[in-house]
Amino acid sequence: MTGVEVGGESFDRDDNFDLAGYWREQAEAFLRSMLRAEVTIRLSPAGLRRLRHLADAPFVYAEALAAAGEPDGQGWVVTRLPVESVEVAYSQLLGLGPEVEVLDPPELRARLAEAARRSAALYLPTGQR
Repeated sequence: MTGVEVGGESFDRDDNFDLAGYWREQAEAFLRSMLRAEVTIRLSPAGLRRLRHLADAPFVYAEALAAAGEPDGQGWVVTRLPVESVEVAYSQLLGLGPEVEVLDPPELRARLAEAARRSAALYLPTGQR
């Protein structure tokens, strides 16, 4: 904006209108509209805790928790995660490193597997690269 002018129109705001609540609802609706894909992942206990810091919005983490199955013998859970795209999910899930295993979609699983191979190669002794 470069300027504001007062117009001649006015309105009466409803006394029950909750601007903060309305804004939260609109912001969440906007974020939800961006989440057009879904990935299935398997998370370690540490990965599940760290997921809250990588999810696009707080409701994404809550939905992933709600969708999580029972932990296996090592405490890992399988869940679904709504994401903007496979490309965005790739960037986000890289941050979880070995605390996440992508189960679906296959192209995301393959990309993360390749990233893991490339990362592991960086840490080989110099003569083994």
